[in-house]
Amino acid sequence: MLVQLLINGMITGAVYALAALGFSLIYRSTKIFHIAHAAVFTTAAYFLFLFYNQVHLDLFMSILLSLLCTGILGVLMEITVYHPLFKDEASSSVMLVSSIGIMAIVINSIAMIWGNENKIIISGISKTVKINNPLAEPGSPFKEIILTIPQLYQFFVSLLVIAMVMIFLHYTKSGKKIKAICDNDRLVEIFGVSLTRYRVSIFFIGSTMAGLASILFAVDFGMDPYVGMPVLLIAAVAVIVGGVEYFWGAVLGGFLLGFAKALVVWKMSARWENMIVFLLLIVFLLFRPEGILSRKRRKA
Repeated sequence: MLVQLLINGMITGAVYALAALGFSLIYRSTKIFHIAHAAVFTTAAYFLFLFYNQVHLDLFMSILLSLLCTGILGVLMEITVYHPLFKDEASSSVMLVSSIGIMAIVINSIAMIWGNENKIIISGISKTVKINNPLAEPGSPFKEIILTIPQLYQFFVSLLVIAMVMIFLHYTKSGKKIKAICDNDRLVEIFGVSLTRYRVSIFFIGSTMAGLASILFAVDFGMDPYVGMPVLLIAAVAVIVGGVEYFWGAVLGGFLLGFAKALVVWKMSARWENMIVFLLLIVFLLFRPEGILSRKRRKA
């Protein structure tokens, strides 16, 4: 039972890590606590519902169009709201309130168009794959680990995209410029880098990652207009727990929260799994606010 839950937690943690990495990319480079990331996450699932269930396009084409529309939505948020405020040197609190406003508008628009009830992308029972559990005792009812096909997609697609984004950030010229923007955007602009263009690219990449995480969950569990906020909170906590200064921290934090929620389900109940997220947040804020990967700084 424990092995099954831990594997489930690892799979869920991979999707959390994907969403958290997108949030971390936007937060570190723009210094905006992008609450509207929740609306982007929600919208991606509804784009998929529109293209696949209502327009009846091919699933693969529906996913591609949904990711493209999600990335464009993130870019529109930057162009129409964040960038004008950035040019006016608005405070972080103004950015935060604006982000909350964007989220409210988008989520309520979705609820008006599609309603508040849960939507299912693919109906029916998912096919499963059975794997022998080497730790199970003979005759144990948990001798086999059962995984669904959507779970396998969630895990391997998330890992692949995370690896691709990390390679892009660490080994390409554009990725290194984005990392430089994370450290000091004004200084980078002095050296001739178009901050406006790179901010647009950052919002497109981060929003697309959130959209992919949303689609991976929606195909398995369905969605409603409010599905994005819990994932946003988990992504934000993952960034803090792993270490705000490092992109790998978001990935590590996502997996850690996935495992932690699985252990809570094993020992307590599924109704308490969100409790562990905020408990870990409080513990890290009290005893290691810099996160797991960040180095401790000497107090002045």
